[in-house]
Amino acid sequence: MKRLDGTGPASDVEEAAMISNGERKGLLLTQHRHLRPLLIALDKEASEVLSSASETEGHEVQILRERIESLHRELLDHFEAEEALFERELCETDEWGPFRLARLRNAHSRHRALLAALRAEPPLLPPHSLAHVASALTSEVLGQMVEEECELAAGGTVQEDSALAI
Repeated sequence: MKRLDGTGPASDVEEAAMISNGERKGLLLTQHRHLRPLLIALDKEASEVLSSASETEGHEVQILRERIESLHRELLDHFEAEEALFERELCETDEWGPFRLARLRNAHSRHRALLAALRAEPPLLPPHSLAHVASALTSEVLGQMVEEECELAAGGTVQEDSALAI
């Protein structure tokens, strides 16, 4: 997409300003549909590690680490896109908008920190701790996605044409 002034590619913020609220919602829901099976697979791999009696780096742990690595960029891109898509709308909608945006950013900041801990080299966490943190991250992100989708479906507590009431 071109910049608003027609020169070069648009930034995420400029691009977000150029699309309708319906398109924003559609993009968010499309990303959620893409991420949901990846998160569920991560949680399944974490469960496999937790069901193992061994605290050593076995095959299950390697698969979990690979799953974390493959999901890392996808989640970071989603967080960035979500913040860019809804920042302006949240700040301009009503007096609660900046609070909702801060809440969204805080959740994403926490998720980024968890991802960093999960990907640390050398590993910071023993296998079962790694699996517990991966499972907790999965639950948090999936829960936030459900909350966002419910708000979108209900129209939230903000103006009828607002983008997102997080």
